[in-house]
Amino acid sequence: MAFSTADHDLILRQLARCYGLTPDQLQCLTDNPADGVYGFTRHGQAFVIKYSNTTVRSFATLQSQVHWLDFLATQGAAVSRPVPSPRGMLVEQVPLRSALVSTVCYARALGVRPPVPRSTAEQWQRWGETLGKLHALSARYTPPLNQAPLAQWDVNVTQDRATIPAEQTSVLAKFDALQAYLQTLPTDPQLYGMIHGDFQANNLCLDRETFWVIDFDNCTRHWFLTDIATSLYFALWERPGDQSNATFAGFVLEHLWAGYAREFSLDVAWLERLPVFLKVIEMNNYRHPCLQSDDVTAQPGSCAAKAARFAHALS
Repeated sequence: MAFSTADHDLILRQLARCYGLTPDQLQCLTDNPADGVYGFTRHGQAFVIKYSNTTVRSFATLQSQVHWLDFLATQGAAVSRPVPSPRGMLVEQVPLRSALVSTVCYARALGVRPPVPRSTAEQWQRWGETLGKLHALSARYTPPLNQAPLAQWDVNVTQDRATIPAEQTSVLAKFDALQAYLQTLPTDPQLYGMIHGDFQANNLCLDRETFWVIDFDNCTRHWFLTDIATSLYFALWERPGDQSNATFAGFVLEHLWAGYAREFSLDVAWLERLPVFLKVIEMNNYRHPCLQSDDVTAQPGSCAAKAARFAHALS
């Protein structure tokens, strides 16, 4: 369901009313108003309001996501904390003709996007610490019994597979092999739990020495290694021009893991599975229509040197 201009105007009026604002206090924070991300300032503090269609993310799912995020914030994680509405609700719903739109308000994170190509060893270690703390808290998190469980990693496998053109048989075979392999992995609480799902520079704000984590829209239940692989995968898209993928990946992973290990004890043997999880992320990006090709390892900056080893082993 796409929102028309009239829809947006109505939603903004409803949002303003819901949070005790006037519509002109809400400022779009992206290039596209359809993204549904608006900001406002109250008593000198900046906030972000995000709304979403319930056909994309159900009210129950959003409640579960926000409950986990609120838990992380109360336990000291550097995350953009959800802020209750004047009615005391972390998730609100506003009417749109015959539908409902869900909305959440967050404290706006301070800082700027991390400068990946110029990030120092110390910064990569702090990046790792931030992620390690999030996973350590996730390993302790227990959702309320009356709360809808958040999706597992494989909830959309059939739908995802359908995005790959049928004639790309080698890609489909690799996709199937990946899913089959993941199904064999253990799901112990020290290996598997709630993850951010898109832990990369676009979703971090560096404020002096603190990395604030934002945008938990892709959070899900998955192996913790997925967030580590995501950080490495997208960092390589921005590697310095005078370094090879292998050199830059080695530098990032060494310091990322050193910081991570200060906060969370993930068995180092799991790093041997990193190529598998790089391949999972690569496959997820490959499925985007703008990126499809005949070879899943052919995307720019795609960690192909490591990830392809696993694909060849499966072929």
